[in-house]
Amino acid sequence: MNQLIFIAIRNLMRNRRRTLLALGALVVGLTVMTGLRGFVNSIMKAQLEATTHGFTGMLQVHKKGYNKNVLSNPLNLSFADSNQLRKKLLDVPGVSAIAPRIMFSGIYSAPEPLDGKIETDKQQSSFFTALAIEPALEKIVAPKVFEWIVDGEMLSEKNDKGMVLNSAVGRALKINITEIGSEKSESRWPIILASDRDGSLNGEAVKPVGFLGSAMPGDKRFALIQLKLAQKILRMDGQITEFAISLTNISDAKLVQKKLEAELGPDFEVHRWDELMPYLRDLLENMETIFGIVTGIFFLVVLLGIINTMFMSVLERTREIGTMMAVGVKRAQIISLFVFEGFFLGCLGGVIGVTLGMVLVLIMQGIGIHITAPGSAIILDLRPFVSPYWLVRSAVYAGIGSAFVSFWPALKASQLKPVEALQSI
Repeated sequence: MNQLIFIAIRNLMRNRRRTLLALGALVVGLTVMTGLRGFVNSIMKAQLEATTHGFTGMLQVHKKGYNKNVLSNPLNLSFADSNQLRKKLLDVPGVSAIAPRIMFSGIYSAPEPLDGKIETDKQQSSFFTALAIEPALEKIVAPKVFEWIVDGEMLSEKNDKGMVLNSAVGRALKINITEIGSEKSESRWPIILASDRDGSLNGEAVKPVGFLGSAMPGDKRFALIQLKLAQKILRMDGQITEFAISLTNISDAKLVQKKLEAELGPDFEVHRWDELMPYLRDLLENMETIFGIVTGIFFLVVLLGIINTMFMSVLERTREIGTMMAVGVKRAQIISLFVFEGFFLGCLGGVIGVTLGMVLVLIMQGIGIHITAPGSAIILDLRPFVSPYWLVRSAVYAGIGSAFVSFWPALKASQLKPVEALQSI
């Protein structure tokens, strides 16, 4: 066996041009595949972080039955935001931070500006979905949303009547943050109207302090307001509809979910981000599947070059094969010889390819790729990356795949008859 391995390595060096061509195809293919894998990873990570660090958190706690009726914003399924409940959540291993929220819908009514003046007797309105937050806690659980301010500033404790609107709605309503900010009288501020748990319509003047860029398609009716302001409008003093939860490690989401469910009891429900946003989960799974198919096709094309190289080697070494069989070399050894040649060629190409691919990924990671996702106004800063496991697996697959496709030419070589092979020119 050791002798066959030595001969296989020596044979690869005999026709260096052919070996280098096959090796080059494999190296280029794996380099491109590694770079593409890093780019896809960065897109998937950006989409996941935009969701878990910008909207949902990694887990959410609601009153039992809330998620089934979430489209109707069921304020009657609220619960008390007590220090005891907060402590109970924070004491669960794996939970790093929590943020109380209220999700509700309403109407935003703003005075229409005419000739540079705000006419309070002429109103323009827009429906919206608001998320009421405590800015200090929200910044820990969902820090990304604080990076998406495109004009003005984010909510803070000093803006107890502040509101952040999506920039598209702000432009449609012709809201001028600077102009409103200079108004001292609340009577000149816009008003939000919302129904409380009893169905009564309540209103409150708010001060737009910033515009939020669209991070995902479909969030243009989204707004942020202070939690205490929402509680006042909705007559929900001390009540919230959910806790958004950040975890030490997102991979522990299922385990922490079970612990929270056991701790909170049957009156509450706990959902992971992928249960709250199933379309994003399906999107990421589809991206992974599509990339797997593309990678498989690309890898197969590269391996076809290995088959061609091995067939050329068989044709050129026909007399040599005949001589070997004439002196007693077994057909199984002939097959093993060519399979070893393919395996070593694949391993060498795999190692070089993933190494160069990793260098490419590190370069892209250092420079960063800045793109705007479709339907979004936020520029994503992508930092491609690949896992060591993927690199090792790709190199191993290159060796095994090359050995596998070399079996066909090797089988052809072993089926040659010694007399006919020796007469070959």
